[in-house]
Amino acid sequence: NEDSDAMDLYVNESREVYRARKQGFYTSVQVGFRMAGGVNLLFGRGSKSWDPGYVGNFGIFTKIPFGSQYFRFVSEVDFSYRRYLHEEETEYSKNEAYVETYIFSIPLLFRYVSEDDNFFVSLGGNIDLKLSGYSEFKQDATINGKKENYKRTKSIPTNVVVGGGAFDIGYVFDGHFGFDVRAVYNFANLLDQDHMDESTLFKTRLKALYVMLGIFYQL
Repeated sequence: NEDSDAMDLYVNESREVYRARKQGFYTSVQVGFRMAGGVNLLFGRGSKSWDPGYVGNFGIFTKIPFGSQYFRFVSEVDFSYRRYLHEEETEYSKNEAYVETYIFSIPLLFRYVSEDDNFFVSLGGNIDLKLSGYSEFKQDATINGKKENYKRTKSIPTNVVVGGGAFDIGYVFDGHFGFDVRAVYNFANLLDQDHMDESTLFKTRLKALYVMLGIFYQL
């Protein structure tokens, strides 16, 4: 009987600790760090000549209770590196280029979490602010039967501010460590056509989709 009473007391205390721990997560603001990497895919007019590129992120986020124990508001600030790859062959030339950008990315997400605070799914918006960019364009052309080679830098500008939507799904293992898969789709043209120097890209309209696998730690 004493052993049974001790076991019941232990179980009840464990339940109370677990309930208090969950309640603390539900009512407190959490801060964390996230690192992610993945690919960018381009859609729209002229996108067939653009190959999948890659993206890397590192940032900090805050998670705030929102309305009930099942919902959170997540705001994040990421430093992001992105690289886009272009290759096109025409009747008169072969063109190769890459574009790289350094971005401040600001996702704002509404998140649903499961009862045990492990599984989650989020939906929201994303704002990209370009810090700097660089491009290199190479062209092997045949003009009047003569082969010419050209190389130009910073001739493919990208827009400074781009907005889009974001979705992610993930899992937290012990209340702190976790992983997620996030997709971000930007609604505006990636390229800044007002300052475009490459005539072969004047009519190009690119919408970017970023798909990333992330790992994070939350305090």
